[in-house]
Amino acid sequence: MIKINSSEYDILRAFIKQKCGINLGANKSYLIETRLSDLVLEYGFSNYLDFYKKAEKDISLIERIIDAMTTNETFWFRDTAVWQVISDRIVPYIVEKAKNKRKARVWFAACSSGQEVYSFLMMLNEHLEKTRQKNLMDVFDFTATDISPSVLFQAKAGSYSGIAMERGLPLFFKNKYFTEKDKIWHFDKNLKGRVTFKKFNLQDSYSWLGSLDLVFLRNVLIYFSPETKKEIIEKTSERMESGTPLILGSTESIRDFSDRFDIVSQNNIIINYKK
Repeated sequence: MIKINSSEYDILRAFIKQKCGINLGANKSYLIETRLSDLVLEYGFSNYLDFYKKAEKDISLIERIIDAMTTNETFWFRDTAVWQVISDRIVPYIVEKAKNKRKARVWFAACSSGQEVYSFLMMLNEHLEKTRQKNLMDVFDFTATDISPSVLFQAKAGSYSGIAMERGLPLFFKNKYFTEKDKIWHFDKNLKGRVTFKKFNLQDSYSWLGSLDLVFLRNVLIYFSPETKKEIIEKTSERMESGTPLILGSTESIRDFSDRFDIVSQNNIIINYKK
């Protein structure tokens, strides 16, 4: 592993913040060493300064750096209590809203390898089947974004290892929505095909998203500086209609960053609704 000195660390962490918004603290040099050391060697460098100079001029290398530095920890129905509220409150809400719209738009920001997206589609599909409203699935428009090309590739493929399948996925959903071939599990093609996956940097313009009816912005704000958090929340809120739910991670809060939301506790889970 190549060790990084303090001046190299300051240069690289500023570079990473500029390119993808991730805010590395003063004592996180080990993250760069563990995640970028192999990449530095692959490109034939023995220090991070020369590696940085190369990255400044190489777009493909920038993407690989972002890919390596982005945390992609995810699993099925992450935070069970949150998903219970989504099942009890959010799904019925968005279904009722869909009845009066030509399109009901749902955005999954920082979708990683797709488990959150497909968890919601399975939950929504179950509700529509039980309420005999399967035709409403055609009204929904699902957009999932991430800055990492590699996790987007996996999410779009909808293919998972046996180990990934064991992380939070109930047996009922596994048997109903997945097929196994050569020890790889493949998500339902019809549901998968309803999702548009797109590479997107949360620091860029949100205008292309249109008007949103439900937003998942879970477990990503914690990696940004307060200034970037505020910017992301403000730009997100501008795309949301009044009453639209914003679903965050169970430990995340926007209370100090925006006054555009009503913050409501539902079964001890916080849901943010656009005012």
